[in-house]
Amino acid sequence: MTGTGTAASRARWLVRIGGPAQPRARLICIPYAGAGTVPYRTWPSQLPAWLEVWAVPPQNERFLTLFQLGRLERR
Repeated sequence: MTGTGTAASRARWLVRIGGPAQPRARLICIPYAGAGTVPYRTWPSQLPAWLEVWAVPPQNERFLTLFQLGRLERR
């Protein structure tokens, strides 16, 4: 499957929930207001095996991920 953007750029703005290594299609989930990526955690087991599930995390989850990875710079 081809797509735009690199895996690194997708990883910055999306969270991979699950699916095969070589998916035929990707499902991008956008959470409702106040939700995170947790509601989508069980979706891969309920969807076709050829479908990969990604979710857009809320801004606070992206911030925490960057903080945990040590990518924030002190100013």
